[in-house]
Amino acid sequence: MRDFFFSFLERTALRLPSQGHPPNWAEASGEGTAHSWTVAHHAFHPAFAGELPYTLVTVDLKEGVRALGRWREGCTPSVGMAVRGGFEPREDGVDLVFQAVAG
Repeated sequence: MRDFFFSFLERTALRLPSQGHPPNWAEASGEGTAHSWTVAHHAFHPAFAGELPYTLVTVDLKEGVRALGRWREGCTPSVGMAVRGGFEPREDGVDLVFQAVAG
């Protein structure tokens, strides 16, 4: 099974660049729908240890890509919920933060 998995990864990695479509950056509205969410109870990096627990949400943006960000407190996210996100500065960088669209 291990050999099949790595073989699949190699074929996929080799095929993607050969498609002739290099990635490009485009501005996104931040609007979309919640695809999934989870509550993190384990710090995957020491910088987040003091913020536990926190909610992460995966969002299908209207531009057709999926983004992962933090959920702003206030209500519990639900699959299919209309959301809007944006970048918020932190002491050590920025966070991509989503919240429910009022409606």
